[in-house]
Amino acid sequence: MKNIFTKIHHMKNNQASIGYTLTLISFWSILIIGLAAWNIYNIKQAANNEALIMARAVFDGDLQYRRWNSNHGGVYVPVTEKTQPNPYLSHVPNRDLTTSDDMKFTLINPAYMTRQVNELMKEAGISRRGHITSLNPLRPENSPDPWEALALKEFEKGVKEVSSIEKIENGEDYMRMMRPTITEERCLKCHVAQGYKVGDVRGGISVSVLMSPQLEKANKEITSISTGYGVIWILGLAGLIMGWMQQKRLFNKLETSNKELLGINSDYEQLLSVTIHDLRSPIVNIQGYSSELKSSMHELRAELQGREITADIKEKALSIIDRTIDEELRLITSNTQKIDALHNGVIRFLSLRITELIMEEIEMNALMSGITDSLRSTVHRTGARIEISALPCCTADRDMMMQVFTHLIRNALKYLRPEHPGIIRVSGYKEDKHSIYCVEDNGIGISPEYHKDIFEIFHKLDVTVNGIGLGLTIVKRIVERHGGKVWVESEVGKGSRFYVSLPV
Repeated sequence: MKNIFTKIHHMKNNQASIGYTLTLISFWSILIIGLAAWNIYNIKQAANNEALIMARAVFDGDLQYRRWNSNHGGVYVPVTEKTQPNPYLSHVPNRDLTTSDDMKFTLINPAYMTRQVNELMKEAGISRRGHITSLNPLRPENSPDPWEALALKEFEKGVKEVSSIEKIENGEDYMRMMRPTITEERCLKCHVAQGYKVGDVRGGISVSVLMSPQLEKANKEITSISTGYGVIWILGLAGLIMGWMQQKRLFNKLETSNKELLGINSDYEQLLSVTIHDLRSPIVNIQGYSSELKSSMHELRAELQGREITADIKEKALSIIDRTIDEELRLITSNTQKIDALHNGVIRFLSLRITELIMEEIEMNALMSGITDSLRSTVHRTGARIEISALPCCTADRDMMMQVFTHLIRNALKYLRPEHPGIIRVSGYKEDKHSIYCVEDNGIGISPEYHKDIFEIFHKLDVTVNGIGLGLTIVKRIVERHGGKVWVESEVGKGSRFYVSLPV
């Protein structure tokens, strides 16, 4: 009977180990997929932005030559088979002229000129399209397509620009951008009969730029990114599997020792600690391999420079080294650093529960002086000023108090407002057998609905700021281990005050 219960107990432990490892694998996979997805999203956005910039440049060019034409009141060109008098300008005086030698000329207004230029570009196979249109066009062929019609209605509401990616010819993606044309004094020569006044929205000019060059470039970057993240995911997965195997050995040792488990939470933390420890090995390996690969890349580049090979092959090889491989290495290094920071942060967090507290009376002004010295370069870079008032002593673990107030002051430095000189004030007082300390800044502040969330694990208000979201969680864990509490008072744009209360 005892053996049966032992086997059941062992099975439960083994299931717990497997379940927890699967949880870590899920977390690792979500983390890698999330980072990859974020990078891929940014690459696609960059491609879209590049196409939009090109579309705006095309629009600005079209607008300037239209204005040139308009500033001259239109231009006269010889009448040809392709350039016939515009029937929609019949109301314009002197639309047609005949010279003394019997040459016939006709007036070309901005719209007529733009249409002819766009037709020439289409015939030449240039991958951009332009169209001048209106909800009330002089020429029926200038009527808007459905996308342009919606944009023109938006212009009537005051919208200044409409853009989106649409499929136009042969199912290919184009960046479409459209802006309104505003009636100016010189426009009335041709459009006064339609009832327009100066300042009215007369219509719009749409431009379309083929997206394939940007998409091809983006797809290459996405392939490179996906490969790099795939390698990192596989290495991390290998580390987790190794960790699970060590967990299994640990459970076997616990079973044979014939002792009960002291608590499920502490066991899970022990298992997580072992797994995180094993994860360190693949991280170090990735960093080492990246360094070796970078060194080899420089050697290969030097070797190519010294070789007698054709210029095109040398240029292609150097381009692969300097652009593709170098960018992949940069991404691998950057993301490994993020994982390394997460790894170190989790280790610090887990160690808080098991680290023995060495309680002593601490002279807090001396402690703060040491912290400000260690942050001197950051303080100098931000141009901030730190003011420390006379602080009451407390009885606590010195190293942990260093962590608490280093986190709080470093956070204050991160979230200062660039347009204001940064000021960080540290003050303190005694109240009801507690020493209470306040770290106050004049930074960006925190909205009240986030005051509790910021102390939760991995919570970050601003994803653009460096860090993994463990700092304030560690602060809270340390303070609570000392029997104290931590809280924040803050408003957006008015800075923040973080309070730490410790029993005397």
